[in-house]
Amino acid sequence: MKLAYLYGIDPINPYLSTYSHYPITKKISFIDEIKYDKPLLIVGIKKARELYPNEIDLNKNHIEKNIYWCYSPEEYLSEFLKKYEEFLLNIHNSYLELLDFKIIDIFFSNLTKENELIDFLSNNEIDTYYHVGKIMYCYSKSSNIIFIINLNEFYWFRLINLTDLGNFLNGRKYYNDNDQKILEYFIRLFQGQDKFFIEKTIPYFIFLNETK
Repeated sequence: MKLAYLYGIDPINPYLSTYSHYPITKKISFIDEIKYDKPLLIVGIKKARELYPNEIDLNKNHIEKNIYWCYSPEEYLSEFLKKYEEFLLNIHNSYLELLDFKIIDIFFSNLTKENELIDFLSNNEIDTYYHVGKIMYCYSKSSNIIFIINLNEFYWFRLINLTDLGNFLNGRKYYNDNDQKILEYFIRLFQGQDKFFIEKTIPYFIFLNETK
């Protein structure tokens, strides 16, 4: 599972090893042609200006959405090191911009009858279910949405029970992270990021891993 792209620099460049202690560096693909579906860092001002002739601002390295640029080590070594590290530390934040999130509750989502939650999940083509604590996060590729559901709320009002939910989830791509090992893995991977924001994106990354 690769989570970001580098364009314009050789993977054997010795300066890249400066930040090899970050686990996320093992999740980067070095590409020869531009791809836009993941966070992308274009290395080299010449390459960046060729691709975005009117959008390069020397005072910031964010071009648009999940696309960034930086000087190459040969052009400006200290700035390359600084911006490369910033990119590594902000990969997860880029995914927060690429994904949509929707909180599903009883009243605002109008799920006030028994097992209407199961009907809702069935109708929204959920690809991956991730359950940690009282929250279940559900990723739908078709809508690119992660639904956030507080299951305790539905249990409290007796609108769903464990047996019915278990039967529904049986055979689906459902991950129960009671021991939080999955969460801990992603916290280590995205060093320095807020735990809640990492937690709610996990079903998407599980989906990516399953489909590669």
